[in-house]
Amino acid sequence: MDNLLRDYGRGCARYALFFFLALLLIFGVFSLPQVIAWIMQRGWQPRLTVWGMALFLLVLGLVGNGALILRQQFRRRVIRLGDILAAWEIKGEALSRSAHRFQGKVRGRTVTLTLQRGEPLEVHVQARLNTHAAILFKSDLERSGGILPHYQEITMPGTRYRHLGIFADDDEWLKAVLASQSAREAVLELMRVHSAYETRRLLLRPDGLHFLVQRLPLAALTHQEVERWLEGLNTLLRAIASLPPARQITRAIPLPDLPTPPSRQARLSPLFIAYGCSLIALAASCLWAFLALARVLQVH
Repeated sequence: MDNLLRDYGRGCARYALFFFLALLLIFGVFSLPQVIAWIMQRGWQPRLTVWGMALFLLVLGLVGNGALILRQQFRRRVIRLGDILAAWEIKGEALSRSAHRFQGKVRGRTVTLTLQRGEPLEVHVQARLNTHAAILFKSDLERSGGILPHYQEITMPGTRYRHLGIFADDDEWLKAVLASQSAREAVLELMRVHSAYETRRLLLRPDGLHFLVQRLPLAALTHQEVERWLEGLNTLLRAIASLPPARQITRAIPLPDLPTPPSRQARLSPLFIAYGCSLIALAASCLWAFLALARVLQVH
């Protein structure tokens, strides 16, 4: 309960700061052309010019500071993850300014971790599987309509699994995999979150296991956490290897990608919303400033 309240308080404080910056950004960008037009109507007085430059620098600082914060948060995660994965000799490479990939061998299997700004952290362990399956939170299912069409839902006994939705192309095969106590415990460990905002998904695809983590707190990204992921995925693969392969896939439609929870469209950062509103405000205020300047020139 203490951790939940602490995470909730941090989230409220973060969003309050973003809303404050958003308001400054919107009003600053909106008023900038109007201030310029007002200055031009009264002549270029030094004092007014100083105030106009100060307002311009304020808006520029807000925009630059917001972009710098987002960039710095991503870089901190990349550095933290790189330091952790060095224990397994997994090396990273930058795919772009907003994407980084780590790849190496763990217990003879190729492991790829992809970190992309605004997207879940994905851990892919390569293996040959003949099926599609998904294990996700039922709260995610509610956001996507409650079902995954064309896939059989598996009901696990006991209350420990009631928060999970389990779907499979070959439900009998996945039931056999989860009949192993170690495999069931591995699933529970992989799906154990650290905060109320975090969510996870475990996908089985023909090219291996895909484990996705969304909104993981930076403080929770530790060597022990990553080791728990790799150990859990390896335990699942051992259980899979002990069984006959799943039936060959005949359907052409793969398991659909799960919705990114919380929905990026529904829970955009207020700072990003402010950027959009600021562009609209900038266009409107520039038009206002142009008309005001035209009136000044017409008078003179």
